[in-house]
Amino acid sequence: MIRQTLSIEQRVLRDVRQLVHSPSRVLMAISGGVDSMVMAEILSQWQAGLGIEELTVAHVHHGLGNQFRDEALALVRQWAEQRKLRFLTNTAEALSDVNSEEELRLYRNRHLRQWSAECGADAVAYAHHRDDLLETRVLRLIRGSGKQGLTAMTLFRQGKFRPLLNLARTEIEDYALAKGLHWKMDPSNAVDDALRNWLRNQWLPALERKRPGAMKTLARSIETLLPQALGQEWPDIPYVGLRRELFISADVSERRELLARYLRAMGINGYGQTHIDEIVKRLRTRRKNFAFAMLGLKFTVSPDFLWASRV
Repeated sequence: MIRQTLSIEQRVLRDVRQLVHSPSRVLMAISGGVDSMVMAEILSQWQAGLGIEELTVAHVHHGLGNQFRDEALALVRQWAEQRKLRFLTNTAEALSDVNSEEELRLYRNRHLRQWSAECGADAVAYAHHRDDLLETRVLRLIRGSGKQGLTAMTLFRQGKFRPLLNLARTEIEDYALAKGLHWKMDPSNAVDDALRNWLRNQWLPALERKRPGAMKTLARSIETLLPQALGQEWPDIPYVGLRRELFISADVSERRELLARYLRAMGINGYGQTHIDEIVKRLRTRRKNFAFAMLGLKFTVSPDFLWASRV
C-alpha cells in the first residue's frame, strides 16, 4: 500500500515537473470532498518538490443551515490550521438568490478569482481527475457542443491548475484510505436528477460492468480523436523541427499528434503508437540538452527546439 501511494504521488510530481511554466503561488480550492483533500495532501506534502513557493487554502461555503456544508467548512479549516497554511473562506450567508448548480459554480468562481487576486496567486488548483474529464467530454458530446467542447480540462492553462487530472477516481479514493485522510461526502452527489450524476453513478459504472476497461478505453479513444478534430488549430509543422515550449505545453494527445505530423513531414513511415509513446516519454524531462536514437533517426533536444535527423 505504501508503494501504491508513492506511485500516485510520483505521477503527480512527474506531470507537474514536465510543465514549462509550473505555478509557484497556488490557491487550492478545497471543498472537503475526497478529491480535494487528496490534492491538498499531495501539494502540501510535496510543495518544495513541485516548486511551489506559497500555498493558500480556499473553501467556498454555500450557506448556513446545512450540516454537510458546516462540517466540510470545519474539516478544511482544521486541516489548514494543522499545517499552518493561510485559510480563506466567505461569509456563510444564506444563498437565497442562488438556485441552480450553474449559479453555484459561478458563485464559487467569483470568490476564487477574488481570493486569487488578493493573495497574488498565479494559479487556482482544482481537484478534477481523469473521470471528471471523461464525464465532461461525454456531456458535451450529448449536448452537441462540437469539437471545441472536447478540449475541456488541461493540466495547467490560463491560471487553472489540475494536478490530479491523470488519476482515476478509484486511485484517488484508494490513496485517501491508505493515507487515513478524512473527508466529507456531499449527499447531493448521490442524487441522479442531474445528468452528470446519472452518468457518474449509473451509466458509466454499468458500461464498465458490461465491458471491463471500457471507461479507460473510451477516454483514450476521445484523446486519440481530439487532435484530428482540432487539426486546423495547430500551426504547420516545420520540417526543421518542433518548438519545445509548444510541445511541452500541449496535452498528451496533442503531443502524440504533433510528433506524428512531424514524422510524416520527415517522410518517416512504419512507426506505431508504441514508438510515439516512447518518444513522448523520453521528452518528459526538464533536461536542457540531450539526444537519443529511434526509428533510424537521431532526435536532438535543445532548450528551445527538438528536431530529428537521419542517422
